[in-house]
Amino acid sequence: MRHWTRSRSVACASVLAALSLVTATAADATTTGSSHGAAASRSARDIAAHSHVHPSTGASNIVDLGGNGWRVQSSAVATQSGGQISTPGFNASSWLAVANDDAGAPGTEVEALAQNGQCPDDTSLQPVNQSSDSHNSVFYSTNMKLCYGFLGSIGSDSDKLFNIGWWWRTDFTSSLTSGQSASLIVNGVVGAANVWVDGQQVATSSTVTGINTRFTFSLTSLLRQGTNSVAVEVLPNNPQTMFTVDDVDWNQIPPDNNTGIPFPV
Repeated sequence: MRHWTRSRSVACASVLAALSLVTATAADATTTGSSHGAAASRSARDIAAHSHVHPSTGASNIVDLGGNGWRVQSSAVATQSGGQISTPGFNASSWLAVANDDAGAPGTEVEALAQNGQCPDDTSLQPVNQSSDSHNSVFYSTNMKLCYGFLGSIGSDSDKLFNIGWWWRTDFTSSLTSGQSASLIVNGVVGAANVWVDGQQVATSSTVTGINTRFTFSLTSLLRQGTNSVAVEVLPNNPQTMFTVDDVDWNQIPPDNNTGIPFPV
């Protein structure tokens, strides 16, 4: 099981390590020529003086989504469409509550289960934890195998718990004003992903695939004032067919095949 724990300095320094909501003024986007440096400096001062700096990124125009947590669930349980799941007001209260790691990343399917103390294949071990010295730890003895199954070779996931899509869902607030734009930046998934915002699909898994990729989708015409919702359906990882990650031959392969969102959201 991988948590993809990284230092905050790395997470804040690289926009390439984020699935973020980015807003910019039209003036910022169109500034050109020799006055660019001065205009950019004025813009930066204006932002610093008048805008809230988001602690998750250290910037005023980049917000890591999921700062208030995610709801995560297998598509075997969450059988609704992406349009329904991504609609503001959709009731996901029964889903797994997942917090970003210390670098702002949502993590993997196994991490979602472990955060909630879930051991689907052996409920006698529940609630499991991530302590290194507890008999109920997912790291103790063969508990990970007992809880989540076993993947014995590099390739597609064969465990029925993880060989289907899983959903990550969260709400966020938008207050765009005239002259502002908004973009959703998706930087890498393990597996491939369908991405939905406010009931509309903005990207398919044929586009959003690869752990070291970067995709930007305009949301300017889609966002509404107040609460908006994003839902990411992550499809199972397969290191034999995807630009992704696998495990060295002396390391146990995580039962979920590392499937998830490895960068800040």
